[in-house]
Amino acid sequence: MRTLTIALILQAAHGRRSRVSDIENSSTISAESDSSAMDEDSDFVPAPAPDHLPSCSGPLLYGSPIEIENQYKWKPSSSKWALTRNEIPVFNPFSSKWAVTRILIPVFTRDFGQMTTLAGVWELRPRFFSEDGHVNYGDEVVIENQYAGRFLLERNPFSDGEPVFTTNPERIRTLYAVWKIRSYPGNLSGKVDCNSEVLLENQFSDGWLLGRNMTPIFTTDRASVIDGHARWKLRPVCGSMRVSGLWVPRQFFHSPAGVTKTTIRVGVKDRNSISHTETWEASLSASVTAGYDAGVIAQPQVSVQVTGLYAWGGSSAVARALEQEWSNETTISPTVSGLLWQFSFYASSPCGDSTVDTDSYVVTESEDNKPCCPPGLFADADKPHGPCIERSLCMCDKEVCSG
Repeated sequence: MRTLTIALILQAAHGRRSRVSDIENSSTISAESDSSAMDEDSDFVPAPAPDHLPSCSGPLLYGSPIEIENQYKWKPSSSKWALTRNEIPVFNPFSSKWAVTRILIPVFTRDFGQMTTLAGVWELRPRFFSEDGHVNYGDEVVIENQYAGRFLLERNPFSDGEPVFTTNPERIRTLYAVWKIRSYPGNLSGKVDCNSEVLLENQFSDGWLLGRNMTPIFTTDRASVIDGHARWKLRPVCGSMRVSGLWVPRQFFHSPAGVTKTTIRVGVKDRNSISHTETWEASLSASVTAGYDAGVIAQPQVSVQVTGLYAWGGSSAVARALEQEWSNETTISPTVSGLLWQFSFYASSPCGDSTVDTDSYVVTESEDNKPCCPPGLFADADKPHGPCIERSLCMCDKEVCSG
């Protein structure tokens, strides 16, 4: 049985999204209820979850739910072990009767059900601001478990023997809960591919690497890197997410006729067809934050690439959409007459496909006067058929884009 310090027991007993400084600046990290649970009155039934991780391609994204898979195989036919969260009973020596309490520890699993419960699902958070949402070699990150409470993986400040969990933001400032993504092999730079093997180096001191024995451990042994004990793959639970956004013409709105309100639908249209729903939605948010293709349903069809530097309008629209139920109508009150356009994303991954209708809308004179910019990027919000804040983002004629 693992040696557990008194301080760790006390810590356990007492105890998202763009950057870790948001966590550091709070006095505590509050435990959350399991957000995968649905209200009793809800008729939402998620699609059955697959029993294995899908393949992926492309760069790894911050905020995208991942499995942390150790790369050691004691024989070629054996399967690999993934990092997960578990609870174990221990005796509390500060109780007069040595009452049993429970603490959280990281362990290994081959049970794919740990993905469904989120105990085996993790997200990387950048310690510093990430301009484009991509994970790069050399980045300092926080590793957050996605089960209820969102505990952070850290180096035990009272022992160098094993990693533990924390909700204490001070552990980030002292670097116990900060990790650096190292490449394997060699000294690579740039974006981390979702199929790459990496080393996870704790930043407190001494270059300790996360490794595997019977349980998760720390090591500085080069042999552990070579044989796979200290090598990891950070595999997206829903594989690769493909996302594109479009301005879609909806209806004419005529305010002089006394019409002051109309309705649109906002949310994930086909949520029931998606497996690992919460994971899929987190992958969608991460993908849009890192950048997406934007277009408009009008002739001629033109699309632009929105980089992570300009993705804030789309990412905030997605965040609001994920809080809504598509089956419920949303009332809006346009202030001008014309053709109502709504911005919608189409997202596809091995976990499912769906249209995601957002609450971002504009009104133009007609279908010939289409919106020229992705959400939030109009030079003048009152002139959607006009120039954008950046010329390369404009989807209209040269004369219109030039203002």
